[in-house]
Amino acid sequence: MTETKTETQSDSLKTAINWVPQIFYDLIARIIPGFVILSGSIVIVLADERSKDALLSFPAITSSWVGATTAIFAAISISYAIGVLLSGLRYLIFGVCFVIPPFRNKGFDRETGIRNEKEEFWDKYDFIKKEFPPAGNRITKLKAEVHMSHVLCAGAPILMLIALDIKTELFWFPYFRWALLVGWLGSIGAIWHFIGRITSAVTNYAERLGYKPIKKRTEQIDAANVG
Repeated sequence: MTETKTETQSDSLKTAINWVPQIFYDLIARIIPGFVILSGSIVIVLADERSKDALLSFPAITSSWVGATTAIFAAISISYAIGVLLSGLRYLIFGVCFVIPPFRNKGFDRETGIRNEKEEFWDKYDFIKKEFPPAGNRITKLKAEVHMSHVLCAGAPILMLIALDIKTELFWFPYFRWALLVGWLGSIGAIWHFIGRITSAVTNYAERLGYKPIKKRTEQIDAANVG
């Protein structure tokens, strides 16, 4: 009875541990950038002279623990949704780019923008995760950071367009517009930075762990079966 209970607890713990990487991936790739875009949207809307009533009513809404909890849950949910929607927008942009002749058949991954021509990039990634999980987790974190940068890159121009239509006399708002521009340019730089890091990590770990391309592995398996 005790052994069965222990095994059940162990299985539950393993299940919980397996969920940790997925939660952290969503946190880095979707919730954090989504919250940044949400916060920027709130700042822009409340800076408008027409939003003074909303600004005054917000403290009253969050004064109770129920209101505060609801606001936090709503912020997390909306941030996640924004992250997902902007990810779709980013994927759509990449899809359009791959129709343009200069980018067509150039070996770039449509999801991340990583160049993977004849590299079997994601096969290497899966191989590393299986053979050396700590390295696979590090690469997964880098992949999430690439995703996060893409979401920020897709969201910043939208905020800049909204900010152009805001009527306000706040002295700091013009600087906020410039901050959005800097953030957008920074997100573009971050994309290429993280892409470089993840490409180098996958290539180096694959070589050190003795990765063999799919074709060679298939030939070895066929030869072993014949033998």
